Amino acid sequence: MSQLQFVGIFVSLAFFIVGGRSLRIEREESLFPLSILFTGFIIGLVAIFPNIAQILSDILAIGKFTGSRLIALLMIGFIIFWVLIIILFNRITKLNRQFDRYIRNSVVSEFLEHNTSNLKNTILCIIPALNEEYNLKKVLRRFPKDANGVPINVLVVDDGSTDNTSLVVKAAGCLLAKVPVNRGGGAALRTGFDIAVITESAVVVTIDADGQNDPEVVPDLVQPVIENEADVIIGSRILGKHEITHWWRHLGVILFSRLINLLMGTKITDCSSGYRAIRTESLKSLRLFQDQYHTSEFLILSAKKKLKIDERPIVFRRRISGKSKKGHELLYAFRFFYVLTTTWLRGK
Repeated sequence: MSQLQFVGIFVSLAFFIVGGRSLRIEREESLFPLSILFTGFIIGLVAIFPNIAQILSDILAIGKFTGSRLIALLMIGFIIFWVLIIILFNRITKLNRQFDRYIRNSVVSEFLEHNTSNLKNTILCIIPALNEEYNLKKVLRRFPKDANGVPINVLVVDDGSTDNTSLVVKAAGCLLAKVPVNRGGGAALRTGFDIAVITESAVVVTIDADGQNDPEVVPDLVQPVIENEADVIIGSRILGKHEITHWWRHLGVILFSRLINLLMGTKITDCSSGYRAIRTESLKSLRLFQDQYHTSEFLILSAKKKLKIDERPIVFRRRISGKSKKGHELLYAFRFFYVLTTTWLRGK
């Protein structure tokens, strides 16, 4: 037996030890340790019976090349490597979703413990906010008290702010749900959605904290939902008025909206608007996962669930102060497209 075979057997035993220990620890999902054990088995099998690699090289028609057995082994290793990468990615995704549920449950529990407001059958306006103390001072005072007799409540989800965002919200007399770490606007909205579902709010409105959306038009957005004319209403800057910050951003909104319409059969003009109203009962059916680029996910899942989607014109302004947290326009467009396509491909 050659030295290389001894090394292969040693590596195989190491894989078996690691896989065995992982198998004892993992009680709910054993796919990862089983893959480690399978890798160790393959390495040991090739080390003890090296002609197996020759058989593979013959099958792949590379036996005539110098070092064909080594090439065959490298191909096996490459396949195993990518299988492990996929398994690791799936495990990370599972852990992220478990962490998401843990954070949301903790924040919602704390909110319900310290807030006794009756939100049943009301309109709940949810504002995700990260370090927006200066903008919120102006935004929060502009909300109407009701929409045709239906009370309006404002809930700010403080997404791990390091400034006085929470103090501003409390001073304004609005509801506050404080997330201990920054996780993204989509994750903050999911926390607010949980609160809306548990408290049995009738309609949910999502609105930005930066002053780009006009709180005074909340009654116009929710009215079609209250009157059962629609399940979802999108505030459209294309139908209304907007201050264009960059021409390519405006062009991107138009192109992505047309793409969504082509894929889903909708008639949306503003696919990236975060100013929306949705019936809380309809919200329950949406399986939302995106932490940041959530507007396209929201739209596509609403269309998949056959919700009736309509639009109303809004005025879209520049931020009152500060910088956008969406990042560079090109990077935002790429990530928006990625979320759009992956949401379209996945199940309901």
